[in-house]
Amino acid sequence: MEMTLEDLRQGLRAHAGFDGTVPAQVLALLGAQGPWSGRVWDVLQIVAEDHDRMAFLAGGLRPDEVADCVARWVESPLGVPEIRAVIDAGSYDPDPFGVLAAHGLLAQVLTDEQGQVRHLGGEPVGRWVSDQFADAPDEAVLAWAQGFLQPTT
Repeated sequence: MEMTLEDLRQGLRAHAGFDGTVPAQVLALLGAQGPWSGRVWDVLQIVAEDHDRMAFLAGGLRPDEVADCVARWVESPLGVPEIRAVIDAGSYDPDPFGVLAAHGLLAQVLTDEQGQVRHLGGEPVGRWVSDQFADAPDEAVLAWAQGFLQPTT
């Protein structure tokens, strides 16, 4: 059955712990109610595969915080593999990565020639890009990426 954002929100609320937060085993708890499929379930699996990362991405562990986080990623123009790559590169927000994906620059920006996550300013590139370009227009993100990827001589 395809999971909707409302299914997710209700499931997270139903499984919240005594302290009102989403437990580490949320995937197993929700999975037992499935079988689930679809983009919401796929994104949730990425977001919730590590409890600390889920808390970081969602800005907390309250059911609505986690549901809103998943919704941001689900509603982004990124494909599921791209979402995984962006999150694995340290980002907490799908913006501004859509423009990079649309122009075929996402993988090059996120990883080096050996496939390792790049670092800028001492932090993973995904986090750096999120911090620097959170509200930037697409043109600024694209111009930065093209300059960043220019080979230096």
